[in-house]
Amino acid sequence: MASSSEGGNLALLATIAISVVFFAAAAVALGYYLVFGENLAGPPQNIYVIRLSEYTIEASPEPIIVKVGQPVVFKIVNEGAVEHELMFVPNLQMMADMIMNAAIRLQEQNPELSEEEIIAMVDKRHEMVMEEMIEKALKGKVEGEEFMIELEPGESTVATFTFLEPGIYVIACMKLDGTFPEPHAKEGMFNQIIVVEG
Repeated sequence: MASSSEGGNLALLATIAISVVFFAAAAVALGYYLVFGENLAGPPQNIYVIRLSEYTIEASPEPIIVKVGQPVVFKIVNEGAVEHELMFVPNLQMMADMIMNAAIRLQEQNPELSEEEIIAMVDKRHEMVMEEMIEKALKGKVEGEEFMIELEPGESTVATFTFLEPGIYVIACMKLDGTFPEPHAKEGMFNQIIVVEG
């Protein structure tokens, strides 16, 4: 039979354990609130802040390593002076060359057009094609609402993705402002998401 002092010790330990769990959960919730400025039902499995600037995509923490099947939340912030994007890129070299060649071809065929006009035309012509290519390449591999996220200078957004297959996924910016006729990715504006088995 347990003595009253042993029962008191067990009750004290239980109280301490409950307090630790409560304060840990509160700290996670507060941290999420401070990072994202909103209080959601519960914290995601992984949180990264992605900073876009001329001409880099930097993550905090880095590298970006996530587990298969666990949602990852990106707070994406454009800290640059021009429009940038976070785009999933199935084939970095091919897509960068496609954008660059389209810009050069338009410039050669329409010498009267300004650089800004050509950039707008390239964006318009290739946005749908690239979006379709990306969605097809990522089907069954990544779940998310949007795989091409464009942000004006100073703008930010939050996006959640779930990776269903392990591997290395590339994110890049294919905008042309400031690097015309090459996209920002050719200046090194890309990063990797490493997805590992749980």
